[in-house]
Amino acid sequence: DHRVSQGFTVYQSQPLYMTGNYLDVSNGIGSGHLGRLQDLDRKFQYVADAGLVHANAAFTFRSILNVTDPVLLEKLGKYWQARFGAYPVLWTTAQEVDPGHEFNDYWHRIAKAIYDNDAYRQPLTAHMEGGDASISGWAEKDYHSWFGVQPSNLQKDGYQTFWEYNATKPYVAYETGYEFNRVTTDEARSTPYRAFSNGAFGFGYGVQGVWAINDSTDSWFPYGPYYRWFDGLNAAGGSQMTHFKNFYESLQWWKL
Repeated sequence: DHRVSQGFTVYQSQPLYMTGNYLDVSNGIGSGHLGRLQDLDRKFQYVADAGLVHANAAFTFRSILNVTDPVLLEKLGKYWQARFGAYPVLWTTAQEVDPGHEFNDYWHRIAKAIYDNDAYRQPLTAHMEGGDASISGWAEKDYHSWFGVQPSNLQKDGYQTFWEYNATKPYVAYETGYEFNRVTTDEARSTPYRAFSNGAFGFGYGVQGVWAINDSTDSWFPYGPYYRWFDGLNAAGGSQMTHFKNFYESLQWWKL
């Protein structure tokens, strides 16, 4: 609700747990999963009711899928689409799964099943590990429709591979670093200007603390310094995104 009041239009979610509290689908979906899936139902509905599009990565963290059977992989993709595909979504498949890893083929099968069974043909990508279209393991697939970029270089040459790619596809500066995790407020504020000025169709703002909603310093996802969720929610960079949006909406930014 706070982000909506600031003018945000998309909410990102992706499963990051690698041990303990994660959705284990190694044997498919069973009755033991229903409580967690019903909790996800509520969250998908909440995001939609807030008027946001949900950029969602499916099931679990990329490396702990633990499924190789092509029949089961297809069933999982069908299930995810059937359960959540009526919401306004951007499918992002899995965390940092493009250009590819030893388990990449399995995520391709899930993504293709989502696409093949999605009557709405909602946009699908694979969250990128970096920011180079020329080494993408997904861009040639017919079920891939946009680039969810994690750019390491926010300058013109960092985005140029997407301009020069042989197929025209929109790219979004999806993950550009997190305010207060080696990123200052000034750097966070400047990033969307650089992204849009270099042709991006969107930008993802993040702040340290977003994965620590119920966690203490002794029990939390250990990426960067500990930062409380409410402090992250109210960080200065989030409100400064409102100024960026208002400024760009006041002019024909695509002609800059």
